[in-house]
Amino acid sequence: MLLWASLTPASSFAQSAPIPFSQEGASNESIVHSTVHIPDRGAPDFTQVELHPPAFQNDDILWMERSTPLHPALISHSSSKATQASTPPHEHFHWGPALLQSFEFLAIEHAFRLADDSYARHLLLHKPFWHDYLASADHFDMSRWGDGDNFLISYIAHPLQGSVASDIFVQNDPGGRSAKFGRSSEYWYSRLKATVWTAAYSAYFEIGPILSEAAIGNEGGYTYIPGCGFYPTCTKEPGRQYKPPTNNTGWVDFVSTPIVGLGWTVLEDAVEVHIVDRLAKGRHTARYDLLRAALTPSRTMANALAFKRPWYRYDDDHPRSAAHKAFYPAAPPPAWKNDPRWDIGVQFTSINLPMDREDCSGCKAFVAGFGFTFAYRPTRFVYLDNEFNVFPGSGSYGQRGGAQEGLFGLKAGGHLRKWGLFGVVRPGFVHYDKALVPGSATDYESTTRFALDLGGLIEYSVSRRSAVRFNFGTTFIHYLTARPDPQQPPVSVLSTDYYVTQGNFQFTTGYVFRF
Repeated sequence: MLLWASLTPASSFAQSAPIPFSQEGASNESIVHSTVHIPDRGAPDFTQVELHPPAFQNDDILWMERSTPLHPALISHSSSKATQASTPPHEHFHWGPALLQSFEFLAIEHAFRLADDSYARHLLLHKPFWHDYLASADHFDMSRWGDGDNFLISYIAHPLQGSVASDIFVQNDPGGRSAKFGRSSEYWYSRLKATVWTAAYSAYFEIGPILSEAAIGNEGGYTYIPGCGFYPTCTKEPGRQYKPPTNNTGWVDFVSTPIVGLGWTVLEDAVEVHIVDRLAKGRHTARYDLLRAALTPSRTMANALAFKRPWYRYDDDHPRSAAHKAFYPAAPPPAWKNDPRWDIGVQFTSINLPMDREDCSGCKAFVAGFGFTFAYRPTRFVYLDNEFNVFPGSGSYGQRGGAQEGLFGLKAGGHLRKWGLFGVVRPGFVHYDKALVPGSATDYESTTRFALDLGGLIEYSVSRRSAVRFNFGTTFIHYLTARPDPQQPPVSVLSTDYYVTQGNFQFTTGYVFRF
């Protein structure tokens, strides 16, 4: 390879034209810049000069833009101690985006389930979440293969889910995102790693805390007959064959999701290489882009989770060949990463809460409080947003008690100049110092209840490092009743407790500092 080099030290040897030199044994992939030692005229020491990536290239001839050329005698052989070649920093797996995209996929899947399953909504809104989740997870029956679902669910839908999870891994894996279907070890190694990721995703989807089928829908917590209803009380149609009773657990989803999902991923990759690429021949017209998106549905979904075009491929934005990509500097970090990403602040809040006292049980009142907020910005549009508030109260006879509120969740949105607009989703808790024992008119206790804050947030940036924020929305709180669950399954390990969910308007304003 020929390298044309020139530089501008005041005491360098001037030449009328650039002088080529060859650097044997150094590949295009391994050289980003070289540090060479040049003697300063009249000085016994050496001066270090860096040769940076080229301004432009033509095949194997690379040009360096400088005003004065360097004499070839001053540049040593690449194996000498005077010249050092460095490789670009190793690009690691992108854990943050991969976890965020997986969270988005989980949220979408469970949102569809809640929209379609009325009993899952009942369990979420009217039952003790953590008790029923733990009881359900403890009763997974892994002595059988099937879980009661039909073929379409177990062997089509779940593998498609696994293929999407696999593509989430691939698009965040620097070693696999550009690998094409074929016999290369790079391709198969990346897909096998993605299968391990998919197995972990599938296990969490089935039995993990919060966003899982054991937590939302209480898979494992009660017994039913598929296509009929609760076992044994459902009414069977005469002459119809039913599957055996089940609690919707077994090995099938844990295995078919990653393993058959791998086959789905490989099939899509093969279709893209042998059908779409041959038809498109490098052309990016609407016809071929839509065909690519339609024939690779799991990759299309993974692109949507990363906010990319449905037909997006990494090589579309990174067309450089492997022989030359090392000479290009890495893309600068996004501008938002240079902004302060941590927030801490103080705030005033008020909420319309039902508060128990001796002369009025459950009477609603606007109660004022104070607290602090703490946030972190892991991505451009999504923040981890948390707050803790205290509502004072004496708790004496005829007076309401105090309450404490903790909310931990997400805000999503963006800024336009000095203004920011966000949506907020934050689960948490409200602790009452004084609350009536369910079913009693005279006995009081302290209790903690689940809360979910849904609302909006407006920020005005006073400076780069501080802002005023206004948060308004509804805080939904679980309240335990004295009556049992009217929809309790006959064969169940779920609690018989029945909760009602009540919305409470809450407004907060405060000042945050960014660092």
